[in-house]
Amino acid sequence: MIRTIILDDEKIIRKGIQKIIRENLPELEVTASLQNGRECLEYLEISGADLIISDIRMPYVDGLELLKTLRNRGQQTDVFLISGFDDFDYCRTALKYGAQDYLLKPIDKNDFIRSLRAYIDRCDENRAGNRVDVKLNEDDRRTIREIKKYLRNHFSQDITLKELSDKFYMNPSYISQLFKKETGVTITEYLIRIKMEMAGIMLKDPAVRISDVSAQVGYKNPKQFASMFKKVMGLTPSQYRDHFE
Repeated sequence: MIRTIILDDEKIIRKGIQKIIRENLPELEVTASLQNGRECLEYLEISGADLIISDIRMPYVDGLELLKTLRNRGQQTDVFLISGFDDFDYCRTALKYGAQDYLLKPIDKNDFIRSLRAYIDRCDENRAGNRVDVKLNEDDRRTIREIKKYLRNHFSQDITLKELSDKFYMNPSYISQLFKKETGVTITEYLIRIKMEMAGIMLKDPAVRISDVSAQVGYKNPKQFASMFKKVMGLTPSQYRDHFE
């Protein structure tokens, strides 16, 4: 079970999210329903959580400030942010601090379920990867985790195998083979998937041009970006955006 905290200053929204989870996402266990980020930080001091679903605008400590505080403390609890404000700066800041997704109010039930289902699938994939981890020695496991973290934190850049080799002090051929063995995909495939997932989040904001999304994920040529996005996500950027409008 994925221990989940729901965070919103409106009780009716908290109850609505709980109902959706209870009826559609049995893998999630709602362990707390709280009104603001300050309550959440106090709760986390005595109890753990795997996932936080949080509104952005709340009194005392808002969703973005909560996310920043968690990361500054070194806590890697996953966070989904919900906002009634269609603001690209909010979205960009959320992604910078590692938010899993950025959803707009009013919440579309199907989109909400789809986003959380994708998150659950990623969790299952990570657990499968962890089972493979036991076959690797401790140093290699730590290195692979750090590489994946580095790729997620620098997804907008053109990261080369030589750059990773120099940074993690490993032979390029070995680091490539080790990554493929642990994750089931190449470093390039993993990085492209991250770029397209981040692009998908940004495309939900209709105010942001597709060319700007392309640049944000490291593609100078929007046509090349569109082609790769369709290959990975199954839809063109425009089709994907229309789907969420």
